[in-house]
Amino acid sequence: MRGFTDLMRKMNGVFAIDKPLGHSSNNYLNVLKYELDPLSTVQREFGITDKAVLEELRLERKKLGFRLKVGHGGTLDPNATGVLVIALGHGTKALSRYLGCTKEYTVTGELGSATDTLDCEGVVTETAPTAHVTRDLLLNTLDQFRGDILQTPPLYSAVKRGGRPMYEYARAGQPAPALEPRPVTIHDLELTEWVGAGERIPGLPPSFSLRLVCSKGTYVRSIVHDVAVAMDTRAHVVALRRTRQGEWSEANALPRDQWTLPAIAARLRPVDEFGAFLDEQGLAVR
Repeated sequence: MRGFTDLMRKMNGVFAIDKPLGHSSNNYLNVLKYELDPLSTVQREFGITDKAVLEELRLERKKLGFRLKVGHGGTLDPNATGVLVIALGHGTKALSRYLGCTKEYTVTGELGSATDTLDCEGVVTETAPTAHVTRDLLLNTLDQFRGDILQTPPLYSAVKRGGRPMYEYARAGQPAPALEPRPVTIHDLELTEWVGAGERIPGLPPSFSLRLVCSKGTYVRSIVHDVAVAMDTRAHVVALRRTRQGEWSEANALPRDQWTLPAIAARLRPVDEFGAFLDEQGLAVR
């Protein structure tokens, strides 16, 4: 136990995971805490199942005073997948750079209906015709959403008003304070796929896929919604994936089956006690 605890005390830095579909970013933080907990590690390594032995290990862990500090660098919706930066120990002091960095996403929107959450988990609030929407119209409309734009965050968001995140008002069915449009920057925005109505499966509405690089504070769900409104129709997100966050990308983000101590240690970008990144010689990179 002491060996694993001492090892974890030295794990100060950041890495990235490939967040799976279906649960919140905070839920997966708890999964990582369990995977990296010295007690869990010892239990897995040695196949310990005896309750008395496990209780002794818990008391030893408490005596050692170990507490794993874990944080993430920017929430992903439960129904979004992709790159999520994770910090361990002093690495949490470096998270601000990831909250403010540019991010890249791929997103698919389905035309014809809007939902209260702006994605496929919500309740349909509006329907609209789509027969007039073409690939060319969509391409021309995207020009309005490149560069510096004003965007109103969705009702189901973590933006706080009155000390509460907006999604709490929405879930409780309470009147929510009005949100003002905020400036964001769309550095790059391209149409990667257009699928006409019934083109692949009879009866399905048209859909489109985008790749975008954006500034902090950008809500991709709102981009899809606002693009549709600008075409005099409606849309909601059916798939969303973050492909890059700062220097972390899909290529170096750990998939779920690699959320293990050895894999994380090999991928960890170390920091010092002040949150400054360290080079290969252990010197702070300013």
